[in-house]
Order: sequence, then structure tokens, then C-alpha cells
Amino acid sequence: MPLKLKKLDSEEETEAVRILRTQVFVDEQGVPPELEMDEFDHSAIHAVAYESGIVVATGRLILETPISARIGRMAVQESLRRSGVGSAVLVFLENEARSHGVK
Repeated sequence: MPLKLKKLDSEEETEAVRILRTQVFVDEQGVPPELEMDEFDHSAIHAVAYESGIVVATGRLILETPISARIGRMAVQESLRRSGVGSAVLVFLENEARSHGVK
């Protein structure tokens, strides 16, 4: 089944993204849990990548000013790293930034 990319839009997706980010950042990289989720999560635009109906990657876009933004919190399921999934999430978020007028 091909990769499906979309904007996060449900509580179920929010929970799936939280679980994936916890696995990648807290469990694998040792980021303290209290630092991983932050005040930008509520206002950011989140990309969600699905493969076979399972959330396998995510990233977020923070619109800082009308012309600037920041992409971060990119997380990819370990088994899919170096497969192009992260690049697809990045392109999705870059296009989303452009759609909001960010150059």
C-alpha cells in the first residue's frame, strides 16, 4: 500500500503521533519526556504519514510570522528510516508552508 500523507485532524491521530514521537525522541534518543511535547504542539500544523493504515511518520510546521516558519519534530518509524518517508513528510510540510505564504 502506498504512503498516504495528510494533515493531522483527529484525536486518534494526535495520540498516534504522540506515541511515535515518544518512541523516537524519548525512548531512542533519550529526550526527557517533559521536553518532547511543548507549547507549540497545539498551534503547529502536523503532517501524518500512513502506511497500511498505520501512522509511520510525522513532522510539524510552526508558522512564526507571515513569512517565516520552522519545521521540526520529524519522526519516522525505525524500520522505515532511509526509505524516503522522512523526505516525503518534509516536502509535504514545505508545501504547506508555501500555501501559507512562506517563501
